[in-house]
Amino acid sequence: MAVPAAPYGHLYVIDGAVSVSGLRSTELDGARLAEGDALRTVGEGELTVTADGPAEIVFWEMHAQAVSALR
Repeated sequence: MAVPAAPYGHLYVIDGAVSVSGLRSTELDGARLAEGDALRTVGEGELTVTADGPAEIVFWEMHAQAVSALR
């Protein structure tokens, strides 16, 4: 599944496990996220999220940085 490019994005794994590819950071590209894990992105292009089995995720795109992140 592809998730869109976003100025600020947040991916949360509700159930199962997924791998995320397409990240600019070579250290994080291909990262495996399990239930309860989250990934926050800044200025990333389209990402590919792949599940090995049944999984449920939520991804939201934001166009401004959260105020709490600035403190």
